[in-house]
This record gives sequence, C-alpha cells and structure tokens, in this order.
Amino acid sequence: EPAPEPAPEPAPEPAPEPKVKTVVSKKGVTLYQIARDNKLEGVTLQQIVVGIYQTNPKAFANDNINGLEVGNKLTLPSKAYYEDLSHVNATKILKKKLKTRCKLFL
Repeated sequence: EPAPEPAPEPAPEPAPEPKVKTVVSKKGVTLYQIARDNKLEGVTLQQIVVGIYQTNPKAFANDNINGLEVGNKLTLPSKAYYEDLSHVNATKILKKKLKTRCKLFL
C-alpha cells in the first residue's frame, strides 16, 4: 500500500501591516511635544518633527512648521518612512523652514 502523501506545509503568515498611528493636535501641545511623545528607536526628534510635518501638510497654517492648528488628526509616519529621511536632511529642512518663517517678521 503506498505511503500517504505528506500534508503540504502551511504558508507562513504575512507580517502584520504596521498599524497607522494618529494623534489629534490639541491647544498648548507643540509639534515637538507630539514628536517627543511618539519617539521611535533609532529615529531622531528632528526626523520625527519633519516626518509629521511632511505627512500632514494641511494641518499647518500657511505651510508653517510652527503653525500646527488645533483639532487636526495627525498621521504619524511608521519607522520605515524615516529610511528615506536622514537626520542630516531633517535638520536641513528644519533650518530652511525656520529661516523662511523669520523672514516673514523682518
């Protein structure tokens, strides 16, 4: 009598999709505080600040990184987002955004 065929191995389960994390901007809470509260291992504060800004452009008044408006649901980028946004580039973007803002008041 022939040996029964072995049962096929179950396919490995796909890695779960990272859940999209969101926060709502509140009065008195700055972009930097939100970034600090949502720190990711191996990602700098500057990267997180720029990542939130780039991912949620409509949440900021007049394209101003310091103009976070109250009541916006902010999508927080996953750690994978920061693979394309180095600390050096994030710092350059912040300096450029802050310099632009200063010119508005001169």
